[in-house]
Amino acid sequence: RNISALKRDLDARAKNECYRATFRLPRDERLDGHTSCTLWTPFNKLHIPGQMFISNNYICFATR
Repeated sequence: RNISALKRDLDARAKNECYRATFRLPRDERLDGHTSCTLWTPFNKLHIPGQMFISNNYICFATR
């Protein structure tokens, strides 16, 4: 199924806006990608499930 270039652009803009709002980042920060991952917390020896978000200047993590 073909997705129009306009829809892809609007989806990317919405994801960028949500990313910046969630982590209170500058307006010029652009989301490069995100993936499911776990964060190891050595103080309580646990893996915390969540999402990792990567942009030019930041690596952010959010729990589910």
